[in-house]
Amino acid sequence: MNPKCNFLQLRDDLRIPKLEELTVCLDLWKQIQVQNWCVFMYKKQGREDPQLGLFGEGGNLRVWLSESSWLSSVDLSLQTWHSVCLTWSGPRQRLHLYVNGSVVKLEEEISVPNVPLAPNGTLTLGVSHGFTNGELVPESGHKLPGYMSLFRMWDQEYSHRQLLDLRCAKGDLIRWVVSDWHMHGCKAIPDTGLKCETFPTTPSTPSTYTNASTGPITSYGPLPTFKDSFFRVRLNVNVNNPYQDSEEVIRIWLQETLGKDQMSVLNLEILTGDPSHSHSCTFQAQAVTSLSISQTEWRIRNHLKEPYVYNGTIELIPESQSIHITHIEPGACLEESQQMREGFYIWPQTEAQQTATVPCEGDPRQKATRLCCLDGVTEKATWTAPDLLLCPLIVATILDLDNVVVLPSNSMDVVEIIENLTSCHTKLSFTELVIVLGKLAEVVNMSQMTPPLGTAIINVIANIIATDSDLSLVTNEILSITDSIGNKMTFGGDQYNVAAPSLAISLFNVDPGHFQGLSFGVSSVSQDSSPEIFINQDPFDDTVAFISLPHVVGNYLPQQNGTSSRVQFHFYGTMDLFKDSEPKMKLNTYVVSASVTNATIVDLEQPIVVTLHHLEANMLNDEVQCVYWDVNKNDKLGGWESSGCTVNHTIATRTTCFCNHLTHFGVLLDVSRTMVSDVNEEILTIISYLGCGISSIFLGISLLTYVAFEKLRRDYPSKILLNLSLALLGLNLVFLVNSWLSSFNSYGLCIVVAVVQHYTLLASFTWMGLEALHMYFALVKVFNIYVPFYMLKFCVLGWGIPLIIVSLVLIVKMDAYGSILYDNSTQKQNTLDQFCWLKSDVVFYVSVVAYILFILLCNVSVFVVVLVQIRNMREGKAARKRSGLLHDLRGVASLTFLLGLTWMLAFFTWGPAKVALLYLFAILNSLQGFFVFLFHCLMKESVRKQWRIHLCCGRFRLMEHSDLSHTATVGMKFRQYQLTHAPSMKSAKSDHSNSTSSTSCSSHSDRGPGSVSGVTLDLTSERPLVLPRAQFCSSLLLPETGSFPQWNKR
Repeated sequence: MNPKCNFLQLRDDLRIPKLEELTVCLDLWKQIQVQNWCVFMYKKQGREDPQLGLFGEGGNLRVWLSESSWLSSVDLSLQTWHSVCLTWSGPRQRLHLYVNGSVVKLEEEISVPNVPLAPNGTLTLGVSHGFTNGELVPESGHKLPGYMSLFRMWDQEYSHRQLLDLRCAKGDLIRWVVSDWHMHGCKAIPDTGLKCETFPTTPSTPSTYTNASTGPITSYGPLPTFKDSFFRVRLNVNVNNPYQDSEEVIRIWLQETLGKDQMSVLNLEILTGDPSHSHSCTFQAQAVTSLSISQTEWRIRNHLKEPYVYNGTIELIPESQSIHITHIEPGACLEESQQMREGFYIWPQTEAQQTATVPCEGDPRQKATRLCCLDGVTEKATWTAPDLLLCPLIVATILDLDNVVVLPSNSMDVVEIIENLTSCHTKLSFTELVIVLGKLAEVVNMSQMTPPLGTAIINVIANIIATDSDLSLVTNEILSITDSIGNKMTFGGDQYNVAAPSLAISLFNVDPGHFQGLSFGVSSVSQDSSPEIFINQDPFDDTVAFISLPHVVGNYLPQQNGTSSRVQFHFYGTMDLFKDSEPKMKLNTYVVSASVTNATIVDLEQPIVVTLHHLEANMLNDEVQCVYWDVNKNDKLGGWESSGCTVNHTIATRTTCFCNHLTHFGVLLDVSRTMVSDVNEEILTIISYLGCGISSIFLGISLLTYVAFEKLRRDYPSKILLNLSLALLGLNLVFLVNSWLSSFNSYGLCIVVAVVQHYTLLASFTWMGLEALHMYFALVKVFNIYVPFYMLKFCVLGWGIPLIIVSLVLIVKMDAYGSILYDNSTQKQNTLDQFCWLKSDVVFYVSVVAYILFILLCNVSVFVVVLVQIRNMREGKAARKRSGLLHDLRGVASLTFLLGLTWMLAFFTWGPAKVALLYLFAILNSLQGFFVFLFHCLMKESVRKQWRIHLCCGRFRLMEHSDLSHTATVGMKFRQYQLTHAPSMKSAKSDHSNSTSSTSCSSHSDRGPGSVSGVTLDLTSERPLVLPRAQFCSSLLLPETGSFPQWNKR
């Protein structure tokens, strides 16, 4: 470029795109020495600093990239041509400056930016520039003091060797052509002295050719031959500063020491380090040189012998005798075709540490690159993942898979594309399912089925099963693909397992002449993890599917001249894949299958044993049926068939089937007698949570009331009620937070929650039983016996018995507690929620069902005895004014909730009334705590009086000395009496002095001698401290919400 001209500017219609790597090369002639000058500058309008540029500062060069700059110490001699190249890669964070074929060190320690070069900027040569009102304005004082030629730009980073090949090549982004530039007064000057090759040491006769833009250009030859050589280097080095990152210091030392001689450090690894700061390291070295192998090894060794000082404080001293150098022949990366979402690419054979570049299929103007790297372990050339950031997607959706051609060479690529597309879908349409399964079938049919390919296909099938897609129309296609994978897969050894969430395959190569039977089982099934497979083991508690082949199956194995036969087992942890049109039956287990390659096995003399765990416990002994999947049923869509399979044994949690053939097995449950529909199940769940929440609130109010007001808890019934309320509150609260706590997936936390849930349930029923026992003592066994520490003994029983039961379970079988799944939907498996509870059926039935049933039977017995006793009292009393029926019903209801008799409804939820009884059961039992508050707190006069005394104000407030006897108006008055069935008992009056009761029999002056004041007989709320006695004072009361007859003395 003529220095008398103003500057050159790239034409406006030629734009630089967004780049993540680039190469810029030019020839430079410096005529005179000035302080500040500009070679070229690329700047984005609105930005303060250059995006890309090369400036001079005296004899040095400053490189600008993404508004950061680096200074290089290089002496550009005057009045001679210099070849300058700048290369950058953002993803690799590399920036190199080459002057006359040598790497120039960039002094500033600034990290190379990994941000794309801003597009659509303005490029000028020979001068820096700015913008005023959107117009380009050259800056004075920074003009190039010389000439420029051959300015070119490429959209990728080239290596040192490639730069040699590009010495006279045209740029793919910017060319050195007059028509591409605004000259601004400059003219192209032909110069026969311009060289378009490297600078030889001994020039020979020059040859001349013509360049369209610069005129005749001279080249010199012959040139030295440069090639890549690779070496493995091992050595020990001492670092005298233990506080610095030794690996980083060693890396910098190697890069700077070898980089001066056009060598690169690859795959550095620090093997050992000791307190003396001696480090053993190994790395690979790449040298671009024309020297021989032995000469290059000698130069590497000499470079590494020299000590090195880092930052003036850290000294590295190599141990010369430890340096060991070996030449490496990595070969080249062979040509490879690759199907990607960005298109189909054929990568040409490429040498190690070189980058292959091909046009993007979707936009040929952009480039796709792929590095052939030197592997640090195998020391062979290996392809890395392609860089397709600039390439648009060709396969953007599942429907675009129709345009993908499946070849044996790109099978894994196609499967990876399908996995990538399906992993982000929660539901696939029927068309999408057909396309995906069709491509997978093509892969299976056309490819050699290696374990990695088979595993990848199984993962795709698992992804599809996990979606909300309707799979009923493609079930047979999925089964065919998985069966073909098992038949075709090649693997070493006798067994190979493939597992993915909700899917597992186990393959066996067996000798037909030595087959002694084989079993397959699966446990620990969840949607987030793969099933656990066990072979030739008996099923255990956590087994969800088990199948055992008898030895007679060996008679059916194909004889193939001494070669092994293939037996495969499949497990499908889903119900959505197997849907039949039968409305009265539903699948209640996972599905397991067994098959033999190239053989049909039917009518076995010894049955195949299949044991499957029920997904919903069959508590009502509904009909179960052992079935297999018939692919020909329902117009080739598939369906369940039962021929050849029978139920051998079934319990609530599992069923064992005997079958005489091999296929996919399952167990159907008669849904015409299942508990409830999905809608009813959801409503019942909401009722349970709402009821427990309401009960928790009112139980808390009851506890606060009895704890706050000491007068209310002076007698035994109130203290028993206080303990029962506490147990029920704990039961409700733990139930409300159980599912939430189990969602943390903490094994220890789940056991704790299950234990507390178990304990509070048992404690609640134990205190209900103690309520009944106290009632029995108070009303039926009225003997004159003093019971010391009465309440203490009740507390020991009420809280101790549940503690003993729970402790025994923890000691004998702690793993009986844990996380289980309960189904909120009978159709969708993905609605299963976790719940921390008892996992063992035996422990559940013994420690929960049996215990609760025993308590309820005792409570029902006491309830009946109490009612009979009250009826006898009515018949034997004198005529009086009877209370209304409503009052009697209130009393019965009070006892019913207090004794937990509503829980008996669980044993009657069958038949036509089952749904209604379930709703009644959920409402009454979830609200048990509320009814306890209603009958024994809100409707109790003594409680309301304490509320009015302490909580009310104004005209609603009562004075504390108010006569309690006037508030107990619901009860009935009776006179002093003597029970006929206890003739030895003393009268209430004569025995009063021996009583330790906190209350007494009150006499009124307006009554005759021997009369007792009117009281309320409350069996559930109040009780004297003497148990039992032949007296009934104001503290021995029947429910105030009910009315019972007077008892007269004989």
